[in-house]
Amino acid sequence: MIRIAICDDNRNDAQDTKSLLLSFMEENAAAAYQVKVFSSAAQLLASMSSEPPYHLYLLDILMPDRNGIDLGREIHNYNPSSLVIYLSSSPDFAMDAFHVFAFQYIVKPVTKANLFPILSEALLHLKDTDTSFFLLKTKTGIMRLECSKIMYVEYLNHMIVVNMEDESIYNSITMRNNFDEIVKPLTKLPFFIKPHKAFLLNMNYVICLQGRDFTLKNSTLIPISRNNYAAIKKLYIDFMLNKGYEGKYDDL
Repeated sequence: MIRIAICDDNRNDAQDTKSLLLSFMEENAAAAYQVKVFSSAAQLLASMSSEPPYHLYLLDILMPDRNGIDLGREIHNYNPSSLVIYLSSSPDFAMDAFHVFAFQYIVKPVTKANLFPILSEALLHLKDTDTSFFLLKTKTGIMRLECSKIMYVEYLNHMIVVNMEDESIYNSITMRNNFDEIVKPLTKLPFFIKPHKAFLLNMNYVICLQGRDFTLKNSTLIPISRNNYAAIKKLYIDFMLNKGYEGKYDDL
């Protein structure tokens, strides 16, 4: 999954940038993606202690708590492979921005004309970021399954059953470890959620949440634990809103 952060203290500018970004990603991104908006440098820095790094950052330069140049420097120190695009109402900071490894610099207002070509170039750099794999022991050997193409995982009769996007199904050997331990590598990815003790679900394949079930693109129903329903529902809605998705939710 390509994770993108926007940091701008101007709410209108941030939402305009997000709308353009979502429009571009819907048309051009082959991989799954997630977009999150931060209203201050402090808010973004706080997230770095509890979340994996973003692949792409769009940073306003003139912010009251900390300027974008200093923020970009901290991001580079935290994860040098992240790309940073600076946004500013003035070209005066361009040289400073490129001294801290800017990927590009855009003079506001941000428009389709000045943003989309830069995003196209950024996607070329990020094309491999979504490729991570889950290793599954089966009777015929170890299968290497692309995480983003896993629709859901089920724990059934002490076996792991992995259901893929292309509707292929892989069964593990009988496992002694508990389900949580086996799927731990997947739970570290932001698009997986565990709605029930026997299921792990890729939220990118959900078409709606209705009643006590998630409905997937292939019409499979995945149950939600009654005890954790409110928490699971919130996690899913937050995930989809971060993607800019207006989907079907019950009882909102």
